[in-house]
Amino acid sequence: MGIGQRQHYRSGRASRFSQLNLGDNTLQHLQSFRFGRNPALGVLTVLTLALQLGVIYIQPLADAFKLTPLSREGLAATAALGVLTFVLVHLERRFQSKH
Repeated sequence: MGIGQRQHYRSGRASRFSQLNLGDNTLQHLQSFRFGRNPALGVLTVLTLALQLGVIYIQPLADAFKLTPLSREGLAATAALGVLTFVLVHLERRFQSKH
């Protein structure tokens, strides 16, 4: 593996880690957020998401952190998995609270 290939591998690995971290942090915030009960938490969740996406998709920041952005399809898949996880966790909580 050449130097260029190693750098690409590392940046791709960092990007995947960043995307996983993005989804994990956002889900943690959303899972503890009850709409209307704590508006500050909602604002912070949106701000966290915006900052994390900014670091990934604003080229000077992405270069500084050695990240490569996901394609539109990859981002859509990441978002879909995050939404699916969110829905499944809430369905599980609802089911457990009834039993």
